[in-house]
Amino acid sequence: MTSTPHRHQQLIDTLREAIEQSETRPLTVGEVVGNLQGGGLSLVSLVLTLPFLQPLSLGPVSIIGGSALTMLGWQMVQGRTQPWLPAKMASLDLSPRVGRVLLQTCTKLLTMTGRIAKPRLTGWVRGRNARRFAGAIVAAGGLLIVAPFPGIPFSNSLPALAVAMVAIAEMEEDGLFMVGAVVALIASIVYLGAVGFAAFELLRRLYEWGAGLFGG
Repeated sequence: MTSTPHRHQQLIDTLREAIEQSETRPLTVGEVVGNLQGGGLSLVSLVLTLPFLQPLSLGPVSIIGGSALTMLGWQMVQGRTQPWLPAKMASLDLSPRVGRVLLQTCTKLLTMTGRIAKPRLTGWVRGRNARRFAGAIVAAGGLLIVAPFPGIPFSNSLPALAVAMVAIAEMEEDGLFMVGAVVALIASIVYLGAVGFAAFELLRRLYEWGAGLFGG
């Protein structure tokens, strides 16, 4: 079995090759996924979360990225080991700058997590049921990224963090990161639920105020 450091180096080398390609022409989402086939669904999920690991919502990009993550999570639940995306989504172009930033960030993240993550609490990450559980978190995180919360800080970053932690847990066989993913997902649901409830209450009170004002 390939050791984790060796596997990490292979993935980092693959990412560097993709970065070189992105310097000469735009890469499509499908090409990025193809370049990362050796990392499987986990690494592809990690790359797709990178744009969302910042406080601001990205509008239409959130719909595309979140939908892709939802599909990848569902594929994990079904037991697939390699990713598949619809042709229309796979054909989307990434500018050289965007492709370079994404892949460079992922390379740095892989290098960093290789130093702090290690096999532990492996019951959380080994076996068919553990993989299905991981896929469910990825799919749920993708759906939360798609959810319409424009302009709400952290509405994308919290579920993206959950997905990123699942990917790291899977690649490193580190169950502690999977526990962190569960915490991040619950925090996302609570936060977005609170925002949604507050928005509903505000609209309800505005409606009552308007009805009282114009109803006499």
